[in-house]
Amino acid sequence: HVRLAHALDDLPSLVVDEEHDAVDALVAEALPLARAADNPWLEVFIRHWELQSKVLNREQVKDSLPLAVELLELSSRPETKDCPQAVCATQDLASCYATLDGPGYVAERVAVAKETLARIDPTWPCFLCISSELVDALLDGAEAEAALNEVKQVRAALLERDQRQECPALIRPRVDALFALGRFEEALMELELWDEPASGSSGEMAIRLRKVRAHAALGQITQAKDLLPDPESISKTPSHYSAWIRAAEALVAAGGLTNDAELGAVLRGMRLSQEQNGAHFLAFESAVVGTELALARGARQTARLELHQVDRLFPQLRAPKAPGVVPWVQRMEAARASLSEADPAPPPLEQAPSPEVMWENAAAAVDWQTEVLDGQALDAVLSCLETMGYLAEAESVAERAVEGASDQAARLTASLRWAELLSHVGQAERALSVLDGLGELRGEEFWLRARAEVDCLRRLGDDKRLKTRLGALCERPDVPPGAVLLLSDLEQRLGDARRAFALALRAAEALPRGEADWKVIELGTELGAWSEVRRAANRLGMPVELGAAPIDEEWGLVQVVFPEDTQRKLVALRTGPVTARVLELCGPTSDVEHGDDRVIFDPEPVEPPPGHQHGPDCDHEHDHGHDHDEHGHGCEEDHEHGPDCAHSQAEEWIPVFAVRKIVAAGELESFTIDGLHPGDDALQAIADLLDGFGGRLEVRSPDEYSLRVPDLLPDLGWPRPAPGERPAVYGFFAVPAAQDARAVHDALRTLCSTQRALLVWPELCEAAGDDEALDLHVELGDCLGL
Repeated sequence: HVRLAHALDDLPSLVVDEEHDAVDALVAEALPLARAADNPWLEVFIRHWELQSKVLNREQVKDSLPLAVELLELSSRPETKDCPQAVCATQDLASCYATLDGPGYVAERVAVAKETLARIDPTWPCFLCISSELVDALLDGAEAEAALNEVKQVRAALLERDQRQECPALIRPRVDALFALGRFEEALMELELWDEPASGSSGEMAIRLRKVRAHAALGQITQAKDLLPDPESISKTPSHYSAWIRAAEALVAAGGLTNDAELGAVLRGMRLSQEQNGAHFLAFESAVVGTELALARGARQTARLELHQVDRLFPQLRAPKAPGVVPWVQRMEAARASLSEADPAPPPLEQAPSPEVMWENAAAAVDWQTEVLDGQALDAVLSCLETMGYLAEAESVAERAVEGASDQAARLTASLRWAELLSHVGQAERALSVLDGLGELRGEEFWLRARAEVDCLRRLGDDKRLKTRLGALCERPDVPPGAVLLLSDLEQRLGDARRAFALALRAAEALPRGEADWKVIELGTELGAWSEVRRAANRLGMPVELGAAPIDEEWGLVQVVFPEDTQRKLVALRTGPVTARVLELCGPTSDVEHGDDRVIFDPEPVEPPPGHQHGPDCDHEHDHGHDHDEHGHGCEEDHEHGPDCAHSQAEEWIPVFAVRKIVAAGELESFTIDGLHPGDDALQAIADLLDGFGGRLEVRSPDEYSLRVPDLLPDLGWPRPAPGERPAVYGFFAVPAAQDARAVHDALRTLCSTQRALLVWPELCEAAGDDEALDLHVELGDCLGL
């Protein structure tokens, strides 16, 4: 249970430090371990901290509410009801309702918090958590004074039970109460008292955002601007969104933050996340603020869009007349009244206008809410709405355009645009239904719809239907070669290399140079069709002679990455257009040793050359042989990466390619070697010895690597080296996996004894079954601090 113990120790810290991915990975590992240990208390603990991350940090209430109910049921069972963490399950459920719709569940939250507090006392660690839930519920009920009084009682109860805090308890909720009462100076003084390192980066950010708001409200612009974090820095933790929006709103009001289209886009992104997570009231709040800010910067058409969101979200609130909702309704109606006035002329279109400015002009030119749009007007309105994230409005415009189209051409254009919109937002099945509604089509119209259908099926990941559709298209005499190449890609992905190769050859006959040649090279290399590989490479301008012989030459160094570890780049020798032999060892920490592997790689570099700028004509915007329109347009690169490639000669740049397939595994087993540097001659003798076994040595340590020799060392069988700092060496060595590990070990041990080389290789000792040597090597490693 050692791993489980470590997981229990690590989990709370990962949660409060907002390491969301690490939390998910640890929970996935720890829950089965807890269940295998047959200890339900541990399961309660793990699931509580999982919900702390998902609800209190990420606000994923839509998905987490059922989990919170399950945890409350689990923690109420006879075998778990005495678990200290069982009380926390109450907080988890209360937090779900607070995030879902705080003002709508005030009564229930207050009741459950008070009932729970009656069962515990200030000595319980969860006393403050439940008290915080109570204070937050009072604030959502517009009872700021009662919230302040509750904080006062909690602090008094802590002192009475001698539960002294390093800083005053419940600073964050007390500050929120002071904000509600307009007591910003007092709030700032309270914030300066905060000192809770145990709350991690999450608690630190919550306090920082409130300091921004307090400074801004007090006119301390410089301090507020310095503290306001970049929105990207909090993007993974939606629980900070509402506080960031309040802080930004205060800073705009104080004149310290520009109220521009970029700020509006940030707020929309946050509000969309809140909606998707199921945080109804928080999304409603954000939409109201977004409406007001758009109005304030003169973006009246955008303000109307935001007001649409307010009106859409308002009916989702559980108690729309609750005291905590009323002030927001008043602000909503004030914005509506302002928008009823006549609009001024929209802002002029600049050279590179923002989506918001484009929208202000597009929406001012047409009645997009009732008019049937077509042509440029339809495209302009839909492009703006989609870019700005107003997808429901975009779909309404598109649907109206389809249903009200004046002729078949307009209906086709509108249907394709609607299908594209639906496909982009994850509704590809609906998109296919829209396309199917076009009925029988011919000529160019048929292929326009076919392309849209293929795009939808690719987004769905439905390979079976995609293969059927592409197969049918490829049987037509007028099939575009790009569709043939798409089917080749699909067949390759599904494992039918021969079928994929035949299709790639067919596409290459009809496509311009470079469009399908890389696919021919890649598949032909895998199948050993070297004559076709050489012909395609020759077409691409590579210095390759025609013929049927395999290409196995030295084309310079590259780096390759394997699918199981895309962060580890291994140096390899490129031996052909898409082949390489791995030169670098992974080392024993890797699950698989890829040294000496012969591989086929994807010809598109993982990373662009240095100084390369992405743009509309960028070659890397295209994926060789992977993305083609109905006419087969793909990469239009005039230069191909080969042995004389100028990119390969760029100083210090080695291209990186993703491995597609291992043609022949190197079948090496690697080990570490570490210790005092024995001198260049002795190190070369070790390398020669390993070479005799079919292996090799790779030194990985820098020249300045050194180790301190202690006064005491185990008996080495020869005079001990003098104590002090000594040059050292660290590296990997590998031998064929079929080689006798004991023979290698014995030979190394004999050589190092002869050379007086103080080096250790514990993994090889273990593989050789020499327990005595293993103990010695581990002890030496401890003595040297390896």
